[in-house]
Amino acid sequence: MGVTAILYFAGAMIAHKTWQISFIAAMLMFVGMAHGTSAMILRWWAQGLVAGVWLAGGVAMFFVPGDYWVAIFVPEMCFGMIGFGLYAMWLERHDAGMVQTHA
Repeated sequence: MGVTAILYFAGAMIAHKTWQISFIAAMLMFVGMAHGTSAMILRWWAQGLVAGVWLAGGVAMFFVPGDYWVAIFVPEMCFGMIGFGLYAMWLERHDAGMVQTHA
């Protein structure tokens, strides 16, 4: 999946096709596929939810007027990257605290 994403994004950048809405939608969907695959393997519902949000944002890109794509892209980045990262860090800290108190 990572190699495919690199080839896709590098090809689009070299060909100067990154200005198209479909490129941004593909970025969101690639991240959604990665989260979805990981959620299925790890059976982690929170990551599955995040995958759904990424995929929904990718689809929504096709229905938003051209100048308003940022209204989807920025919340996707905040929720999908920052929010999920903070949740994962909180969960790790919480689990580490549980192990230390029972040891």
